[in-house]
Amino acid sequence: MKARTIRTSMFFTYAIILIISCIIYYSLFIVFEVQNVSKQTLATISQYADTIGDSIDDQLEDLNMVTMNVSYSNIVKSTFAQYNGSDNLAESEYFNNTKMLGDLLIAIIGPNFPADQINLYSLDNGVFASGISNGYYANETRDMPWYNEVMDASGLKIIKFTGEDPRLSRYFNGEYKKSFVSLFRVYYNIFNNPQGIVEAKKTAYSVFGSAITHKSIYGEKIYVFDSTGNLVYPISDTDQSFYFQEARKILADEASSRSVKSPNGTEVLACSSSDFSGFTTVVALPESSLFSNAWVYFRNTAILTCLMIIFCMVVAYFAARHITAPIDLIYKQVASFRLDRDHRKANIHTNIYELNSLNEGFFDMQEKLRESIDQQMLLQTQEMQSKMLALQSQMNPHFLFNSISAIQSMAEDGMDDEIVVMCQSIASLLRYISADSEQLVPLNTELSYTENYLTCMIIRYQEDLSYSIEVPAEMLQVKIPKL
Repeated sequence: MKARTIRTSMFFTYAIILIISCIIYYSLFIVFEVQNVSKQTLATISQYADTIGDSIDDQLEDLNMVTMNVSYSNIVKSTFAQYNGSDNLAESEYFNNTKMLGDLLIAIIGPNFPADQINLYSLDNGVFASGISNGYYANETRDMPWYNEVMDASGLKIIKFTGEDPRLSRYFNGEYKKSFVSLFRVYYNIFNNPQGIVEAKKTAYSVFGSAITHKSIYGEKIYVFDSTGNLVYPISDTDQSFYFQEARKILADEASSRSVKSPNGTEVLACSSSDFSGFTTVVALPESSLFSNAWVYFRNTAILTCLMIIFCMVVAYFAARHITAPIDLIYKQVASFRLDRDHRKANIHTNIYELNSLNEGFFDMQEKLRESIDQQMLLQTQEMQSKMLALQSQMNPHFLFNSISAIQSMAEDGMDDEIVVMCQSIASLLRYISADSEQLVPLNTELSYTENYLTCMIIRYQEDLSYSIEVPAEMLQVKIPKL
């Protein structure tokens, strides 16, 4: 197995610890937060249902206030009563009653337009209209589809989605602006007898404005039902009674949301019901969308976790590098140690006591090793010098004995010149050998005295001895032990 550096080992150790910590955190985050995210999404769509329901109630309360103002306005009721008996009135008085009644109703509508249209229905003589459309229209009130329900309510409000109105829709564009929601109420005379019916109308676009302008975030759909379960928003012929029935069950259990099996699959329904209008608002969200929102959140968290892991690895790398940098310097100092050159102590200072001690120990070890090697070399040199001196002491007597014998023979033969040369060479050699001042001499010096020795040998052996010396010039100054 290939050995790893301490920096690599520390990096992987730190990185594994940090990565495991991030994975554990993310796993715990998934376990504990998945329900929270789902609950938050569910709470959000429940809030949508409440907000939209409250907004619809606000619009209907405006219509209710208009009908209440008309019902409790004696001048409106008396003027309308006179208007209904206009067959016995002069033309000028009829015109004045018409103008007065129209002005009264316009004043009730006011500048804020809580209602787009007010209709006063006589129980037998037609309807007086004020608002978008003004005038008197012949009408059989008892034939209206809402008549019996309104009369049975005995002065209480009745809210109906009345759809398109031929007299009013021509002034608008768009399906919801052409359709209307009406609030009806019977009003009574001073004898507490039914005198007529007041209707306040508002466009469906105004009443359901919060639902129409709602921007879906999770893929949710909004349904609004009246008190009898009729779908009033969105305007559609599709049977959506399933959502109304499930909403009634949820509300009956005093809950606000529930997961149900619908024709469109498994959906989460959040609903709210208005005590004022009787309308039920349902927000339907596919269950898959509920969890897909959570998974989108977790995906973003996973990306963030990956970025954190990368950041942790970078931190681990620089942490390992910072801690191991002094070790690396110590290693380089030890690896570069050579006995043939001097080394200065590396200036390594860290906040780690052990590393500082290790650096001091390495430097002391190097110094002791150098001293030990120097001492060993000195002992070896001295040993060599002793051996050389012993060799010289053995060589000198033999050399002298042989040289004297050779001189004796030459003297007998009358070789005076050779004797002079030989004596000079022997004298020079003896001086060189007996000199103890230096044990190491340059090679050229040693060669010079070697030639003196060879001169003696040539005189002694004549033609039997020949020699040649070949030494590179760059080696002539190399010091060698003196023989």
